[in-house]
Amino acid sequence: MNEGIISFYSNPIASVTHSTAEFEEPIQKVHISSENRSCLTFDGKSTQNFVERYFSGKFNFEIDVTECTPSQLGLIIKGAMVIDRLGGGFNSGYGHVEVKKIKLLERSIEKVPKWSEDDSFVIEKKVNEKPLKKDFIEALEAWNNVLDA
Repeated sequence: MNEGIISFYSNPIASVTHSTAEFEEPIQKVHISSENRSCLTFDGKSTQNFVERYFSGKFNFEIDVTECTPSQLGLIIKGAMVIDRLGGGFNSGYGHVEVKKIKLLERSIEKVPKWSEDDSFVIEKKVNEKPLKKDFIEALEAWNNVLDA
């Protein structure tokens, strides 16, 4: 099996009903609900059930496109820009995902040990981000060149 060139990342998502829970890492709080359904019955008994989960609220995710060519990156950007709805539940009225912001960044993480009061080292992360506006525009142009070819 081959590893894909695109990776998706997101902070964990927790239901707002558990908003009092404490976590070390940042979490995204949304409303999560479930709907249990029986889609096949026999003799008055359910023989096939399924559960659908619905998420409500704003959440963020990241796509690692480090391994993509400029034209592949352009396809991803263009696709995110023109998509109106994401999700298979549209016909049932279960909502959609709307893309509101796209950023192309070069990110580096620096880990620095700091001495703490309890005579131990604490590792602090420093995240550096550099916007790649020129690369963003070049990727869209590369994708348009593929379409024109």
